[in-house]
Amino acid sequence: MISQHIDRIEEMASLLMSITDIAAMIECDEMELRDAIADKSTDISKAYRKGKAQTTYELRKNEIALAKIGSPMAVELAERYRIEQNSDEDA
Repeated sequence: MISQHIDRIEEMASLLMSITDIAAMIECDEMELRDAIADKSTDISKAYRKGKAQTTYELRKNEIALAKIGSPMAVELAERYRIEQNSDEDA
């Protein structure tokens, strides 16, 4: 049963593993896992999205810090994130 692996799914999602690889690691049917993740009301989906979001948070936090000290690449990424955030607010 997939639900007994919620913590592992969140952890593996935070490591940016593919759904295919996560299914292999927890030894479940890949399509069953995909369906559970696609249904945003399930605990599996929430754990998967939380894991991904946590890593995104950590990466962006580092990139913003680099942008503040003048890294040209980080400044460019920060601007993309700002545009993405504004776009999401309008959704």
